[in-house]
Amino acid sequence: METQTALEELAKTLMTPAKSGFYMTKNELIILARLSEASLRVNERARMLTDIFRSIQSEEEFVGLLERIKLFAAKKEAQYEEIVKEYPRVAPIMEEYLRKVRAMKESIDEVKREVML
Repeated sequence: METQTALEELAKTLMTPAKSGFYMTKNELIILARLSEASLRVNERARMLTDIFRSIQSEEEFVGLLERIKLFAAKKEAQYEEIVKEYPRVAPIMEEYLRKVRAMKESIDEVKREVML
């Protein structure tokens, strides 16, 4: 599994919409923690995700957690695509978020591959 510093950096990136292309609320993080059977205190969002990462007991659980985050990102991507379809004039704005969320999904896949080596 990644070092603590790398986990903190990953959490910070995922919790920064300008980098990840999507926003996860504290309530969504609480649900993520419950699904992962991770312990969690309500805190700043990046700190909460770091705590979830640290609660994971195995590489398989970590990969499963990353898959859940990727699924969340995919749902956001679908929402953005629907917005562009419904309101074509916002396409230039939404294209940037679509690019970022797609890049984040690829980054998640890269992290999963590294963990599974």
